[in-house]
Amino acid sequence: MNDAGTGYSFGLGSNWLVLLSTAVIYPAVLIVGLMGEWDVFALTVMLSIGVVVQVVVLAIGHIGLAMLTKKEPDDERMKQIQQWASRMSGIVLSVGVMLLVMMLIGRAMVQTVGGGDGGGGDVDLLPVYLLFGVFIVSELVRYGLLIFGSRA
Repeated sequence: MNDAGTGYSFGLGSNWLVLLSTAVIYPAVLIVGLMGEWDVFALTVMLSIGVVVQVVVLAIGHIGLAMLTKKEPDDERMKQIQQWASRMSGIVLSVGVMLLVMMLIGRAMVQTVGGGDGGGGDVDLLPVYLLFGVFIVSELVRYGLLIFGSRA
C-alpha cells in the first residue's frame, strides 16, 4: 500500500469502482436479455458471465487502488453515511419488490377475469427482469449515496 497516498481515499475509489462496474455490466446483461428470445439457461449463463467480469474488474481495480491510495480508517461520520446509504437502498429495493408483487397480482386478476391461461405454458420472464432491474437500481442508489455522502 502506498503510505503517501494520492489524496484520494481507498474507500471512495472502491465505491466508484463498484458503482461504475455495476452501472455498466448489469444493465448490459438486462438489455441483452430483454432484446433476445433467450431461455432461462442462456440468461443464467449471461448473468454468470457478468458476475465473473465484475469480480475480475473489481479485483484488478482494488489492487490498483491499494497501490495508489492511502487506506484511511473509517470514522464515525463514514459509518453513519454507510448506514444511511444502506437504508435508502433498502427502501428502493422494498418499494420495487412491492410494486412488482402488486403488478403480478394485478396480472393474475386480469388473466382470471379475462379467462386467460397465463401464456400457454411459456415461462414469463418479465418479473425476473423487473426484479433484477430493481436490484440494480437499489445498488446504484447505495453506491451513489456513499459517494455523495463522503463528498459532502
